[in-house]
Amino acid sequence: MTQHTYYTAEELSRVLSVSVPTLARWRVKGTGPKYIKRGGRVLYRDDELQAWEERNTRVATRDTN
Repeated sequence: MTQHTYYTAEELSRVLSVSVPTLARWRVKGTGPKYIKRGGRVLYRDDELQAWEERNTRVATRDTN
């Protein structure tokens, strides 16, 4: 079984340089990294964070078509 690192909302907010309320807003909207709730705590798994970052990586800010 693969061992994963889990981040709390507070830890992830520092990693991503966003506020904890922003992470909460993303959870409500479904736009942030996937998360789990364990013992009432929101946790983000390292591989889910990486997948979310890859899905949201952009190479240009405008449409090239």
